[in-house]
Amino acid sequence: MKKLLPLCGLLLMLSVLFVSCKKKNDVKTDALTGAWSETPQQSYDRRIIFNTDGKFSMQVLGPDGYPQLTLNGKYIIKGDSLTVTIMENLEKQGAGKVVKTVTNYNIFEKGTFSVKDNVLTLNYLTYPADAPVLTQSKFNQILSID
Repeated sequence: MKKLLPLCGLLLMLSVLFVSCKKKNDVKTDALTGAWSETPQQSYDRRIIFNTDGKFSMQVLGPDGYPQLTLNGKYIIKGDSLTVTIMENLEKQGAGKVVKTVTNYNIFEKGTFSVKDNVLTLNYLTYPADAPVLTQSKFNQILSID
């Protein structure tokens, strides 16, 4: 019995060590993973973030540099095609109150992308006068998520 107790203790310690040494799950990244800032800057500053878990966020910054509008959703890429579905809007009101609206719509319609020299180029359709217009936006990478 006296020999069995130390043996059980050793087995317990080995089990704990074995479990704690388990490999971490590899996080899958793609060419879009990271944060991007629109270039050249338009009348408002747009930043987009593609997370490793397929989540997407776009911030429209006000003159004070803080988000006035944030669009949150998810993204899927297939080859060079990009589908972004927005699931919530967060809009800052005049008094600083943030209003959350649940949504379900796609942006970057028929979107494609390319990344070269840390510049993301998005091609997609917009409808400024109810007719489809091919639109291009460029974003500089500002943060790489590893």
